Amino acid sequence: MLSVVVLISTLLFLFVQVPQGAGLLLEVLRYASENVDKSLEQELRVIIEVSSLASRSSTINSADLAGLAKHVCAARCNTTFNQTMANSKDSFERFWSLTEDPGLAIATRRSVLACIILHWILQKERKFDDHAEKDLENITRWFYNVHLHSVAQRGLLEYLHISKSGGTSFSEAAALNDCSMAPGIGQVEELGDLPRWINGTAFEEVTGGIDIMWSYYSTEGRSPKVRSCRERSAYLHSLKYDYVSNEFTMHGGGTNMVETHVCPQTVNVVTLRDPDSRLISHVHYILARIQKRLGKLKASNDDDDDGEDDNGGEGFGGTVGGRGGSGEDISQSEMFRSLFCQGNITMWEQMAPTVVDNYITRSFIGERAFHTSVGSIGLHHLDVARRVLLHFDLVLDMDAGSDATDFVLRQGLGWSVNMSQIHARSSWSVYSKLNYNASECQNDGLLRELQARQGPDRQLYRFGRALAFLDFLHLVMAHKLGLQPVLDISSFRRVASAGFYSRALSESGGGGGSGSGGGRVSGGGCGLIGAIQVKKRHLHKR
Repeated sequence: MLSVVVLISTLLFLFVQVPQGAGLLLEVLRYASENVDKSLEQELRVIIEVSSLASRSSTINSADLAGLAKHVCAARCNTTFNQTMANSKDSFERFWSLTEDPGLAIATRRSVLACIILHWILQKERKFDDHAEKDLENITRWFYNVHLHSVAQRGLLEYLHISKSGGTSFSEAAALNDCSMAPGIGQVEELGDLPRWINGTAFEEVTGGIDIMWSYYSTEGRSPKVRSCRERSAYLHSLKYDYVSNEFTMHGGGTNMVETHVCPQTVNVVTLRDPDSRLISHVHYILARIQKRLGKLKASNDDDDDGEDDNGGEGFGGTVGGRGGSGEDISQSEMFRSLFCQGNITMWEQMAPTVVDNYITRSFIGERAFHTSVGSIGLHHLDVARRVLLHFDLVLDMDAGSDATDFVLRQGLGWSVNMSQIHARSSWSVYSKLNYNASECQNDGLLRELQARQGPDRQLYRFGRALAFLDFLHLVMAHKLGLQPVLDISSFRRVASAGFYSRALSESGGGGGSGSGGGRVSGGGCGLIGAIQVKKRHLHKR
């Protein structure tokens, strides 16, 4: 079986570059299904289960929508693939209005596609005809049109910036696609979305009273003035922003972790990275900044302290200069080596507790649970994180390769400038600028011990990679149908007030083509996010 990276790369070559032909969608499905490895197959089952639970807990009527996915999965061994596809189509026609809820539509899209792939895998005789191809085409068209118009109607993108996971490049790509955002990487300090890396009190105790950036760990919640999703959205719209980067955690969960959620008023996107690589990058990045803070080891032309790299972790606050003359600098340099290059795991647990203990999972479990004590992140936290991640509009796997990431941004957001075109500074270029040499600060034993503790992060990453694979597969099939990230304005305006925007578009055959012609737009600033301005319909109010 192929790895996810090889599978996605091969799908790109075979089905993005090869001309469309008869039965192509089922050929895409056949190839994807026959090359799914056991680990990905298991994650598809988890997605179906999480989708069912999430749907039942969202709205009174959503049990019907959860049943839609079960229609696809029902009697896997007793129905043919053709019957499965026909049942799926019938279910959509009965329950279509329920997909007006963006979160339910996203969860259903993924669970339905996961069920179809699993059904294909479990069939003894993999036979299909033109009817199955047509049903799969209709399902793909419906879900893609829901995605297009839901993204355009919300008109505000929130990027969950998990530190050291591609955040700088993503925000720079947003800026180059003319997204309207706060200076720098699009983080708005008033929203309370700054990263909680360092326990400032513990750092001062270790270093004898020296302060440092990113010492927001003790700031547990967000500002009460803009805490709810409606308040955040209204505040960002008042600033005329359509992009914001959040490097803290997901919303809610101030009293109960299970209340953590995405904001339905925003398009929610996240990039994920292998937990081991992310952890190593994060620890060394912090070490490089600590070394500069303690030793004033300034490289040429380095007159600030806001170094960034292409994996996130951008600083806040100004430079805090070292103290004293060259003699004290040497003393502080020795302090750095003696305190931070000896593999002292207890010190790291006190100084940067969230960084060293399942930081990815913490990013999805809300304001209170984010500060869970070291060693206490477990399956109940993972369950919440999976449910929240399931409702993101797009999940991007940074380890799947730049071609796959760029394709998702083009087909999913309508962005013309993508991450592979960005030359943001890498971690190693930042280390060079700061005169930091990782080999001179040996922490291999520390990192090995910390990596062994990241079990929840690894499980969440596997789940996220499966979501990213389903998103990619769906967008590939939409692309082969000729569907592009463009909008039929006349159709959208006509149906927006009635609340059935995507259904009318699919019935009129909209959503395809190159974007030329009288009623179509391919996006303004920020791609689909800024494509059109329509009266916002009522979404869930938090």
